[in-house]
Amino acid sequence: MDIFRIVMTGLVLTTLLAFRFKPKQSRFEINRLAEHGAKPKILARFLDIYPGLIILVRVLALITAIILTMSAADFWGWFNGGLVALVVILLAILVARLLGNAAQNLIQKHLEFFNKYLAWTGPLGRIIATGDEPLIGSEHELLHLVEQGDFLDDQTKILLKNALAFHNQTVEKVMTPRDQIAFIHARDALTPKLLDELFVSEHKIFPVVQGSLDRVVGLLYLDDVLPIEQTEKVLPEVMRKCPPPIDHSAPLESALNQMSEYYSTILLVAKDDKIIGLVTAKDIVRQLFSIAE
Repeated sequence: MDIFRIVMTGLVLTTLLAFRFKPKQSRFEINRLAEHGAKPKILARFLDIYPGLIILVRVLALITAIILTMSAADFWGWFNGGLVALVVILLAILVARLLGNAAQNLIQKHLEFFNKYLAWTGPLGRIIATGDEPLIGSEHELLHLVEQGDFLDDQTKILLKNALAFHNQTVEKVMTPRDQIAFIHARDALTPKLLDELFVSEHKIFPVVQGSLDRVVGLLYLDDVLPIEQTEKVLPEVMRKCPPPIDHSAPLESALNQMSEYYSTILLVAKDDKIIGLVTAKDIVRQLFSIAE
């Protein structure tokens, strides 16, 4: 009878030690989904009582282990019984770990039962901090933390939110459209009058074209021809090589990588082999610091 009691106590201990639940989604995501669905709402309620419930289970496991030890000691003596109890407890811990996934699925199926009959354990969770270290489970959660962070100023919040959305931004969103691009023709002479007009335009770099923007032969950097000298400079000699165009749907990260590869701060933007715009490093930086729409 005593052996049967020890075996049954060991099984109870194994069950208690196997009781552990970890949702696949973060608590933030679960609460967000709970606003629109019944199942996430049930899961959210269970997670509210889970800290207290796990404390209760651990206390019961400790009591069960004590009962097991006392039963074994009463049957085999303190020394031999203690060794038997230790082996049974270690075996229960091992089996409980192996049954972790099964216990997880079982708990998942009976969330309503725990919410209905064990909700009173919720306040126990305030006694001891339980569970794993909090982790940020999604981009939505990180954005929420950034928006709610009182230790961040508004400009820093804008920068962080734009940085998180950076990989979703395409070149086309920040480029200067084709009809607004300031350019010069390859046949133009760099006369003082032309240079003065270029300077007044407040642009620093100008595509050099043959006929139209679809045939760009180089880039003229205003710094390369200023200050104006007595000897007129020849455009083909001072213009720089133009990097290959970038596709309009390319992410901004790709644009930065291409600028770095060609040591350029400007790229032409193409769509179906036709130039539709121009993007600069300044445009990309401005996007990082702009107010998100």
